[in-house]
Amino acid sequence: ATKVIIAMGSVTETTKEVVVDSSWCIKYDNEDVKIFVDDFKAFAEKFGVKFADDSDKAIEINVNIPSSDEEYHEITVAENSIKINAATSVGVLRALYYLEDLAESVGTFTFDKKSYKRKTKMKTRFIYSFCGLYGDVLDKDNKISFPDNLLKEYAMRGINGVWIQAVLYKLVPF
Repeated sequence: ATKVIIAMGSVTETTKEVVVDSSWCIKYDNEDVKIFVDDFKAFAEKFGVKFADDSDKAIEINVNIPSSDEEYHEITVAENSIKINAATSVGVLRALYYLEDLAESVGTFTFDKKSYKRKTKMKTRFIYSFCGLYGDVLDKDNKISFPDNLLKEYAMRGINGVWIQAVLYKLVPF
């Protein structure tokens, strides 16, 4: 989208935002990120974006940054590309979730031209399931205490572990 700023009779155009539409594609060479890319494509469809199979405009995903932080990632938004470089596939997941948050915050699938470098502040982020059963949850259907949509919401918010209760003597032998 082009923003038009009218000031004192003159028109100045700025192209600060990059609009991602169906003319874009997603390129990656690491099969470990396929499931994350598929989820991102499903998210984009909410904005009417159905990614092309190949295009000059691309979201390029690379798992190639050496880092001790497995969630570290860099995102660079340019006119015809969004480059995601991450330390691991988990970093790619965090980058894609961040792009989703950015899109939801403005209500369109547009991104400001800029670079982001993001790392983990706290490595362990546990929560007790909002709808978790009390008692031995391992004996029950896990969809009751941990429905897929709730786990995805937790992951999007940075949660990387769920605390559960269990009966100790059922977990380890005497």
